[in-house]
Amino acid sequence: MQTPSRRFAFAFTSLALILGTAACGGGGGDDATSQASAAAPASERATALARRRPPPPPPAPTTDATLALASASASGVAVAGNICGVSSDGGKVLFTSPSDTLVSGDTRPFLDDIFLKNFNGNGVVRVVNTASRSLTCLAMTPDANTVVFAADATNGLVDVLGNSGTELAILVQNVATGQQTRVTPLLSTFANVSAFQFAGVSDDGLRVAFIAQPSRTCSGFDCTANGPARMLVRDLATGSLINLESQVRFTTAQGVADGTALLAPNGRSLAFSTRAAYPEAASPSGGVFVFDLASASVRLVNADAAGRQVQLGDVRAFLSNSSKVAFYNATATDAGPAGVYVKDLVAGSLVRLPVNLTLLPGSLVPLSFSDDGRRVSYVESNNLGGQLFNSLPRVIDLATGALVNAATLTNGTVGNGNVTVSALLSRDGRFAAFDNNSTNLL
Repeated sequence: MQTPSRRFAFAFTSLALILGTAACGGGGGDDATSQASAAAPASERATALARRRPPPPPPAPTTDATLALASASASGVAVAGNICGVSSDGGKVLFTSPSDTLVSGDTRPFLDDIFLKNFNGNGVVRVVNTASRSLTCLAMTPDANTVVFAADATNGLVDVLGNSGTELAILVQNVATGQQTRVTPLLSTFANVSAFQFAGVSDDGLRVAFIAQPSRTCSGFDCTANGPARMLVRDLATGSLINLESQVRFTTAQGVADGTALLAPNGRSLAFSTRAAYPEAASPSGGVFVFDLASASVRLVNADAAGRQVQLGDVRAFLSNSSKVAFYNATATDAGPAGVYVKDLVAGSLVRLPVNLTLLPGSLVPLSFSDDGRRVSYVESNNLGGQLFNSLPRVIDLATGALVNAATLTNGTVGNGNVTVSALLSRDGRFAAFDNNSTNLL
């Protein structure tokens, strides 16, 4: 396999310059004769010491053939940034940054804005600028035309002074026109709903899925939901809100939905995990399912050809033109060990991927697949002892098993830092975008 070209966004917390210092030894005399007589032995000692030392690593280049910085100011200075999306061809990278040096006229220092880096010559532009102090980037469609984010929006209430109240809402923005559209309804339109949780956007940007998390009552560390967790889909083409509460059924744990959900790239189905019973899918105790929005049919996917079920997992990704579903299982079963499994919805096969992931259940660390399903990017987290973790941006070719660390320069220099958020693969499988706090890659 040829190592794919890679582009990335760094998240720098600090920059360090390491200076090499030479150890100096002095002769015993204080006159020219004694200094000259000591020169030869000192030279021999230095030569012997040099032979024992490993050669220094090659210096990191200022530019590299495989790595390019996305979160950089116009003058080329690296700034903090968290990755959010990458276009299908890798030419555009979406990220958040609190920096006020990326574009001129930034009036929100220390607060995140959402930026788009165009590697085809148009530089960095700010695509979402809002007064919200709670701006969170959620996703970008592969064509880089639509950005999904969460921000403060009106809650429909006005106080006695005429000030409008606010609540967190999910919104989409057209990158070309700047038009923003609210996706989630007012919280007050649903009984016992506390927040909306993003669950995916279709490739055309016309459907957005989200879970309405219930309000809850807590006594000490024990919480109870005051209502159901609801699965909802907004159709932006028609403006309609599709309530799938009865079809996509969640149980709750500690007052929140005990499961995950993800909208397929084609917008026609939902993959979700739940502990609720689905007798219509021959599953009395939950599992991972795919729900077809058009036919309203549901299908169990965490079972192999013999009917043996892998434990309940968290949905991670759709791949191969929405025909396969990847999910994470944290517990070994008769059907296989813990890990990431891919269900082929056409062939019916269930395959465990050869990737080393350390994930907590419910932690939606993404897996990004190429369209052909051959390559996947992910973050490999290894506990190095105590609380120290090494989080590496990996890309694996599933056909050959070839594995690369994306944080590597052409000359072999490997990044000395960690991924801080995620690693995202372009749909064509040629580019991996990731954030990283390495100090030796520039």
